[in-house]
Formats: sequence, structure tokens, C-alpha cells
Amino acid sequence: MKILILTLLICCAISAFGEGDQTKVLSASGGRYVFGNINGLGANTFMLDTQTGRLWRITALPNGDDLLVPAYYLSITRKKSLVPLTEAEELQDVNEAKKATSKQEKP
Repeated sequence: MKILILTLLICCAISAFGEGDQTKVLSASGGRYVFGNINGLGANTFMLDTQTGRLWRITALPNGDDLLVPAYYLSITRKKSLVPLTEAEELQDVNEAKKATSKQEKP
């Protein structure tokens, strides 16, 4: 659930701080991919696949080309995933973290 909320916050930030008319065109209603810029400087531009939840950071290479770098979702137990966890997977992950914590606390 936290990952879903984080994804939604990123989407809202992308929409709120996008680059004017360009953001409106690139994030057209019903479009699969949403492009956005978080700080308005172009340094933190992302592409979100609205169907899968996959997220990429767009990075400029020294030669002027752009590179899409996958952004990983990191669970509470430090598991990496390219897509957000489902609610059931997140609950299972939280329970695993609680079990691991309780084992560490016992002498």
C-alpha cells in the first residue's frame, strides 16, 4: 500500500510540476505512458507506464542521447521489484519483516 501511495505521489508531482503545455500533450488522458518532470529543471524527468506501474528515470548521456534507467520499488524487507507490490504481497512482506524483527529481539 505504501508503494502504491508513493507511486501516486510521484504521478501527482509529475502532473503538478510538469513543463507547461508539453506535459499536457505527453500525459494525454488514456495514454499508457506519462512523462513528467518533478522539479521543473529537467534533471528529474520520469516515464511511468500507467498499465504496469513500471517507472523509469530519463537520464541524459554526455553525447546528448537519452537513456531510460529502470526505477526499482524496494519493499520493507529490501526486495527489489520493477512493478509495485500487490496489496497481498505487501501485507506478506510486512509480516515477514515483523517476524524477522521479533526473532532478532529474542535473546
